[in-house]
Amino acid sequence: IDTGNILAQVMIAPTAEDNFVTYPYLLTAAAIEPLAKAISDAMAGTLQSYPISGQSKLWYHPSFFQYLSGLLRGVR
Repeated sequence: IDTGNILAQVMIAPTAEDNFVTYPYLLTAAAIEPLAKAISDAMAGTLQSYPISGQSKLWYHPSFFQYLSGLLRGVR
């Protein structure tokens, strides 16, 4: 488990059309540009990292049943 510093971070804004199936694609698409920049910066020797704030936590993409449970509770 990676608990090191942060190289890049992005936020996504799912729309009403997004769901359990599209979330991983949204995250992947949003990560491509910062990943390419981090690789370029690393190769140039200019990569910067930022310390994590707070306690490290492992996050998982929800399972299908967790997604259904959230939908039933009104989480979108």
